[in-house]
Amino acid sequence: MSLLYFKKGARTQNIIHHLKYRDRKDLGIKLGGMIAQKLLMNPAYDDVDLIIPVPLHRRREHQRGYNQSLCVAQGISSTLKIPVNTRCLLRTQATTTQTKKGRYKRFENMKQVFSIVELASLKDKHILLVDDVITTGATLEACGIVLFEAGISKLSIATVAFAK
Repeated sequence: MSLLYFKKGARTQNIIHHLKYRDRKDLGIKLGGMIAQKLLMNPAYDDVDLIIPVPLHRRREHQRGYNQSLCVAQGISSTLKIPVNTRCLLRTQATTTQTKKGRYKRFENMKQVFSIVELASLKDKHILLVDDVITTGATLEACGIVLFEAGISKLSIATVAFAK
């Protein structure tokens, strides 16, 4: 599920820009709380075991100072009382920005970027994967592939915004 629709030049773009580049961790937590309220209305999310934010590469996170998807995940977690895990899914390779790439290039850019550690903590779990924006789904698909290879039973996805 996505909370907002992303359109260039619209308010949602401004919100995402502040979340990602203006050190607005509080905004991520608030948006996560809003997402959680929507998730509470849908029984498909009743059995989520673990929330996993899409990881940034350590250099990008160090450069930015935080992972915006983690802030959103923390907001969801505080409402749903489901733990956030940042240790299971790792981004092992830095990638170039996805913003100017088409679907195929985005998917190629994300292949083999993520890896799993702590396999036992994922086995047979329902995972809620959290990201800021979904455009083509390439990042979430790459994460989902390695999560299913690790033995999860179900994958749900929540993002702040959806872009065409």
